[in-house]
Amino acid sequence: MAAACSFSIDEPGPLDLVGQNASWRYDDTSGIAAAGWNLSSFDDTGWKEGRGPFGWACAETTSLFWGDCPGPDNCENGSVLSAYFRHGFDFPFGSAEETASVDVQRDDGIRVFLNGSLLFDDHVEPGGGAVFLEPGEPIDVHRDIENAPFVDGTNILAVELVQAGLGSQDACFGLRLTALPR
Repeated sequence: MAAACSFSIDEPGPLDLVGQNASWRYDDTSGIAAAGWNLSSFDDTGWKEGRGPFGWACAETTSLFWGDCPGPDNCENGSVLSAYFRHGFDFPFGSAEETASVDVQRDDGIRVFLNGSLLFDDHVEPGGGAVFLEPGEPIDVHRDIENAPFVDGTNILAVELVQAGLGSQDACFGLRLTALPR
């Protein structure tokens, strides 16, 4: 009698694309977005580089300078209220049919772009800054994005961290991006 042959094929699991401690290029000095800063074609070589998570008065790996506001007690009118982040990553065989899972720690508001397309925003007013939040910041946010605009090859993740106002006492940003199996 022949022995029965059996085998199993494991289903593919999530693919980590950007880790919480990834290296990012960032601009925390101007508070004004450069034209096309969130597009793949933008040249960010003049920006600073650091590892996430980022912040100020937070559990950060890389401290933000935050323009003319280097600490919670030094804010003056005209201080920077936004910081901009970019991270490039390779995703062989990536396509717009993929589902992305995004886990973000943010304080105050955030806008997240992939290859120039807005994936989502959280606690950001349509034309302005962040809305003030309840005590207990920073906030962890999870989003699953169906049909995320991945491309085969190099992808650019771009994030705007927005402060609620000059009186905001801290800033935090950390992000993890995963592609979920189809």
